[in-house]
Amino acid sequence: MITWKTVRIVGTSYGTRDLRLKELSEMDAGSIRITLSPEPENQFDPWAIRVFANEMMIGYIPAKTSPVVLELLSRGDIREVELDEIGLWIRNGESYWSARIRLGVTLERSTRDHQAQDVAVESAV
Repeated sequence: MITWKTVRIVGTSYGTRDLRLKELSEMDAGSIRITLSPEPENQFDPWAIRVFANEMMIGYIPAKTSPVVLELLSRGDIREVELDEIGLWIRNGESYWSARIRLGVTLERSTRDHQAQDVAVESAV
């Protein structure tokens, strides 16, 4: 059974990532392929996970969530990743593009392990 978890992408306004998100927002969501790529060489966060949409980097998994997501990735428990939403947001009078993805997680362990991991994912996301 797959459990879906929604994760907000951070770092979407850095460089030209906001322009990429604007371009992606004009596409059919079903044609956008989301991939995750660990970045252990990241000087600020060794748990960093890059998020790509159609092979274009659009941001990162948030730092508080990335250790749990990295563990799920390494165990093969993330079965699907899909785009949830791309939108134009306004904060403090300034607009910026942002995105959320959905992680399809399956935990094929004992019920006790499943409950513990589900709590960890919920608290991190």
